Amino acid sequence: MTALEGACARECERLLREGSGERAGERAGERWAIGVDLGGTKVAVAAVSSAGRLAGRNETRTLKGVPPEESLAAMVQLAEQAVRDAGIERTAISGVGVGAPGPLNSATGIIHFAPNLGWENVAIGPYFARNFPGIPVKLENDANAAALGEYRFGAGRGLRHMVYITVSTGVGGGLILDGKLYTGASGGAGEIGHIPVQREGGPRCGCGHYGCLEAVSSGTAIARMAREHVASGGGGLLAEMAQAQGRVGAAAVGAAARQGDPAASAILKTAFTYLGGAMATVVNLLNPEAIIVGGGVSALWDLMLPYLQHEIDSGSVAGFQNKVQIRRAELGRDTGIYGAGALFV
Repeated sequence: MTALEGACARECERLLREGSGERAGERAGERWAIGVDLGGTKVAVAAVSSAGRLAGRNETRTLKGVPPEESLAAMVQLAEQAVRDAGIERTAISGVGVGAPGPLNSATGIIHFAPNLGWENVAIGPYFARNFPGIPVKLENDANAAALGEYRFGAGRGLRHMVYITVSTGVGGGLILDGKLYTGASGGAGEIGHIPVQREGGPRCGCGHYGCLEAVSSGTAIARMAREHVASGGGGLLAEMAQAQGRVGAAAVGAAARQGDPAASAILKTAFTYLGGAMATVVNLLNPEAIIVGGGVSALWDLMLPYLQHEIDSGSVAGFQNKVQIRRAELGRDTGIYGAGALFV
């Protein structure tokens, strides 16, 4: 049997199972949770199985300035729809996990401040608990949830000690130490994006400090450096892109660098050298088996990895750099859903 014939046979078997009444929630031994990934631009929800399957995935936009009650109601509706679409009885759901930006309090289920949403002191955990009576609900920092997702179902499978770093609009992180999510004394552990890396003359970070890793290595920082290059009269592909597109983001900088544009290459060298230096600090502090990198900027993996490896090799304690692996995250846009579900399965 060829590979194509085998794939067709498996698909036919799946359709026959569905036609005979087997549904997502009926596979023996699987446990299920609802994973809710709340972001600055969208909320995505799905049922997550202990075997690493998603079912009933749906998403909608989140709108800054909309009253939180409206957004929460929409999130609950998405969760209920996921249960229906997955064919899972509520009695089979072990919990509802919510990954969200913070600062937040996992114990109380309250988001204290989410500037991208305009939320302050929103009791998201209690709201879900009222709508899913008898089912445990847990709120977790989005980067921590993503770390847990990659650990359970993605690039961190089989590890005991790993650090997850997301490089996107900002830079965040989560820690898995000795097989457990480590959140620190007050839930703030893993904030690698706010390690100071350029104290003297560094750009202001969204946290209010200067020279944080997030302010020099995030997608936002890469785009800012590109704008500064164009505004100062710099030419090349970045200037052409800015004129044609009206703006230049991190993806465009990557495209220009791949075409040999020196300014774009210099911007990425700056961003990824600082990122690699921070990783070396993490290696020296925590001695993980692997650092897993996700987020939108990880799409520039081929351009990023050499700088990360060089900085870790040159900046970490002798012996550590030969053990730590640098891996690209595997779960893509669903990392947060997987991680929120992994709080219970």
